[in-house]
Amino acid sequence: MIEEDVNVWIASPPRPLEEESPELSSLLERQSNLVNDIRNFAKSQVGLWRQLPILARLARGIEGASRSTLAYYDECRYASCDGYWPLISQNNNLAVAFIDCATGEIADARNPDEPASNHLVLDVFKRPGQLHVEAMIRILSFQLKTFGIATDNLLLYERKSSRRGRLDTQINPETDDSSYG
Repeated sequence: MIEEDVNVWIASPPRPLEEESPELSSLLERQSNLVNDIRNFAKSQVGLWRQLPILARLARGIEGASRSTLAYYDECRYASCDGYWPLISQNNNLAVAFIDCATGEIADARNPDEPASNHLVLDVFKRPGQLHVEAMIRILSFQLKTFGIATDNLLLYERKSSRRGRLDTQINPETDDSSYG
């Protein structure tokens, strides 16, 4: 009897679970919609993401700034050098994805030219504050002000460069011709 059941199973393997369970199928669809909503939310904030490399360059230039004196110190290194903001995994405290600050896209940390997998997007969303770019800007701006760097008059300018999405920026070019990029 068991041998016969095994032979039937081998001849016709079971269908995927989502085909057998409408409830599971519905959950998978909602999960996919959530991932799309997270991606769209990040992209909708692109104007704010584009400010982070500017603030990061200013923060990285502060003499005496360190992990203990500046929030987002490590993140600023990525943003100021590469134009990416790291997103940390809930599971292992490592960057598993990046926000491309030029586009707002969630990219894979191993290959930033590729979008992050749905699994990584969901992993990153276990820490939803990582996508609250407005709060990060407020915190960095406040900290820069405590070091005597005003951020109220920052003007953003974008130029194309060799790397897709890389931002070259200037700080208030009417009063300062310094280019950061």
